[in-house]
Amino acid sequence: MPALRFINTLLLLFPALLCNSSIVTAAEQTYVREYIYQASEADSKLSARAIALQEVKRELLSELGTHVSSLVKMQSASDGTKLNTEEIETLSAGVTRVEILNEKWDGVTYVLKAQIKADPADVLKSLEKMLDADKKQKQVSQLEGDVTQLRMQNINVSESLTQAKKESTAALAEIARLKKQLEKQQTDAARQTLQTEYKEQVDALTSNEWFESGWAYDQKGDYANAFRLFKKAAEQGHANAQSNLGVMYTNGQGVAQDYVQAVAWYRKAAEQGAAYAQFNLGNRYDKGQGVAQDHVQAYAWF
Repeated sequence: MPALRFINTLLLLFPALLCNSSIVTAAEQTYVREYIYQASEADSKLSARAIALQEVKRELLSELGTHVSSLVKMQSASDGTKLNTEEIETLSAGVTRVEILNEKWDGVTYVLKAQIKADPADVLKSLEKMLDADKKQKQVSQLEGDVTQLRMQNINVSESLTQAKKESTAALAEIARLKKQLEKQQTDAARQTLQTEYKEQVDALTSNEWFESGWAYDQKGDYANAFRLFKKAAEQGHANAQSNLGVMYTNGQGVAQDYVQAVAWYRKAAEQGAAYAQFNLGNRYDKGQGVAQDHVQAYAWF
């Protein structure tokens, strides 16, 4: 899959498109796909399901993205503006939810049938709202007082989802490579190493799925489910999920407000290099929330 172009293109184009008076309306569509995964010796039922789910989700989002892209092209036909379908697919993962219709595992193959129900026009509006929030963040050069809270509530959704898709794509590619290696003659030690690496990639795939699903719930205001999924991903070491969990503890969204827990999760993400977590951790030190006030530490994290 080609590398994603930087998301700023969307930030510039979406607002103009959605201000167009000739918005095309569409009824809710149902997208259904079935994926059959042939398991390797390293697969368990859980790993086979994780891979099948990611693959069927990619197919569903591809179809939805194509439909949404057609609306964008119709709206922008007068000025020739075009958007990248792949970018639309990536962000759609944060505003839609995949429903499992049927799944079957016989120890060799995992068959998973799933659907997405969505009105492409509504998806387009949700993406515009998401990107507009990101754009406003980028325009804020100095954050203080209530403005800081705005940034904490919107942790660059577009960049987070783009990163999640890149990681999932990389994990799927690595899983395919390891699967081929396991089919070859290997020593016991080499086979054990490959199986360990295989599990790590499946875990990464699963945590990204939880993260994307968490965003979909978050965008709909269902903070209880968003918190539940972010926490599952965060416990597997997903940095953006850890950062989002810190935000939810800070704001009391989906969970009771708890600055101590917020600091703990911000720190986990910050130590992995997550910039927004580093900023938010610095802010907690600056305000003395969940940790003793310490301007030296605040400066260090800022």
